[in-house]
Amino acid sequence: MVMWVVTEAVGGLFLSGVPLLQIVWTRYLFHLLLMGLILGAAGRFDAVRTRRPWLQIFRSLLMLMMPACYAFAHEAGTAVALGVFWIAPVLVLALAPLVADRPPATAWILTGLGWLGALLMYRPGEAALGWHGLSAIGMALSFSAYVVATRVLDRTEPLMTNLFYTAVGVFVSLSFVLPLFWVPMSARHYAGGALLASAGLAALYFLERALRAQVPSRLAPFFFVQALLEIVLMVADDGGMPALHVAAGALLTVFAIGIALLGAFRASGDETGNVHDRRAALGERQ
Repeated sequence: MVMWVVTEAVGGLFLSGVPLLQIVWTRYLFHLLLMGLILGAAGRFDAVRTRRPWLQIFRSLLMLMMPACYAFAHEAGTAVALGVFWIAPVLVLALAPLVADRPPATAWILTGLGWLGALLMYRPGEAALGWHGLSAIGMALSFSAYVVATRVLDRTEPLMTNLFYTAVGVFVSLSFVLPLFWVPMSARHYAGGALLASAGLAALYFLERALRAQVPSRLAPFFFVQALLEIVLMVADDGGMPALHVAAGALLTVFAIGIALLGAFRASGDETGNVHDRRAALGERQ
């Protein structure tokens, strides 16, 4: 989630003035070039083979749906676009049963607290009840569906295959309509596109690794790390003290993430202890 924040920061610094969909196209152009270099160096061009082509393309198009929905939602302001978007971890829990993941009550409670914290930090207001808010929900739904689809693909597809196909649907789709919104780009823009792709590829890689290690419901509370960091950067950019509602929301979000982190450490300790117990029992039998 930290890398998602870095990705957004790189886009804002190096690609300002470029239409959003052109930024997305540029990002995935360099994403594919980077994948070509990585797969070529490893001699792994077989990674372009997939057993689930339609699901791969569907999942890739979700990465196009996200910025497209954001572009419209952001017309009503950042508070609406991001304030409504952070229902996404709740939607992850709602979709989790599709991958045989039954979220426990603690996951619902902590994710609900994180969502409440995000609402307090952003305070989307009445504008969220209109079409812009609905578009932000579309953005949240696309991210949530991407998370669940990734978990499905993890059962049969190699990690590098998933990373390759994440870019294919977006890049090909936008290439058809690119002349409609294209503006000339400088060398600085292209360099920024390469950095953006690198940060974005890292973010997707870490998300893939996380979803291969844990079910979505275990990860849901940690998605709010991005919301928290974005607020910290906004407050720092303003140069003043955070408003009371922002501070209260941030504290609530930190609390939810902290409790989830403690639970993760405890679960990890229990698993390690179980491994030691099994090894000890095996030694005694031998």
